[in-house]
Amino acid sequence: QDSQTSLEMEEYDLDHNFPDALHRDSTVVGGGDRRTNILLGLDHHARLSSQTEGLRLQLLRIVQDQQETMKTQEARISETNLDITALEKKESSDETTLELLSAEVCQLEKQESELKVQLEDLEKIDWSTVLDSLQKEGTDIKQQMTSLKAKQDQMESQIKQFIEESSKISKEVNVEEGKILEKRKNNEELARKTQIEIVNLTDQLADLNKIMEENNTKITDVEGKILETDTYLKHKEEVATAIEDELKDENPEDLQVTSLLKESSNSPVLGISSLDTTFSTSDNGAAILKILEGQHSTHTSNFPSADGGDSLDGGVTSVQHIYKSALAAK
Repeated sequence: QDSQTSLEMEEYDLDHNFPDALHRDSTVVGGGDRRTNILLGLDHHARLSSQTEGLRLQLLRIVQDQQETMKTQEARISETNLDITALEKKESSDETTLELLSAEVCQLEKQESELKVQLEDLEKIDWSTVLDSLQKEGTDIKQQMTSLKAKQDQMESQIKQFIEESSKISKEVNVEEGKILEKRKNNEELARKTQIEIVNLTDQLADLNKIMEENNTKITDVEGKILETDTYLKHKEEVATAIEDELKDENPEDLQVTSLLKESSNSPVLGISSLDTTFSTSDNGAAILKILEGQHSTHTSNFPSADGGDSLDGGVTSVQHIYKSALAAK
C-alpha cells in the first residue's frame, strides 16, 4: 500500500508534471532586468513550494478518493455484470418456464374442453335414477356386511373351538409322546434282553446243530441197520418159503402150521393165538416139532445171517419155543 502511494505521489508531482510553472510565475512577477527577475522568481518559487505541497497533497487525496471511487465503481460494475448474468440466466429459465406454462395452459385448455364434454354428459344423466341405484347398492352392501358379520362370528366361534381342540390334542399328543418314550425305553430294554436271548439262542442253536449232526449220524447208522434188518427179513421169508414148499409134500396140516409159524415170526402174539386155535384138536404136535427140527438142521447151513452169525437158528428156535408154549397152554 505504501509503495502504491509513493508511486501515485511521483505520478502526480506538480514540479515534474508541470515544469513551466516556475517560468510562468516569474513572468507574472517580472518587470525589471533579468537578474532581478530571477531573484524574484526564486523567492517567489520558495513561497510557492509550500502552497504547491499543500495543493499536491490535496490533489493526492482527490486522486486517492477517485481511485477508491473507481474501485467501488468497478466492484459495482462486477456485481452488475453478475446481476446481468443472473438475470440472463433467469430470463432463460423464465423463458423455459414460460414455455412449460404455455404447454400446461394448452393441456389445461384441452382438459377443460374434455371436462366440458364430460359435464355435458353428466348433465344428461338422470341423477335420481343413479341415486336410487346407489341406494339399492348400499342396501345390498349392508345386507352383505350383515351376512359377513354373521359368518365372521361363526368363524370366530369355530376358531375358538379349533383352539380348544388344538389345546386338547396338544395335551393328548404330549401324553402319547410320554407313552411313546416309555414304550421306546421298554422296547430298548426288551431289545437289549432279546439281543442277549438271541446270543444265547444262537449258542444253543449251534449246540443243537451239533446234536442234530450227531443224531443225523446216528440216524444214518440206524438206517443202515434197518437196511440190514430188511435184508435179514427177506432172507428169513425166503427160508420160510422154502420150508413151506418142502412141507407141502409131507402133510397139509404141517403146511398150515408152517404158515402160522411164518405169521408168528412177524407177530408173536398173533402166532400164539392162531396156534392155539388151530391145534386145539390136534395130537401130532410132537411130529411137527420133529419136522421143524429136521428142516432146521437141513437149511441152517445154507442161509447165513446178515451180521455173519447164525441168526436163522435163533429165529427157528424162537418159533419152536412159541409152538411149545402153545402146546403147553393147550
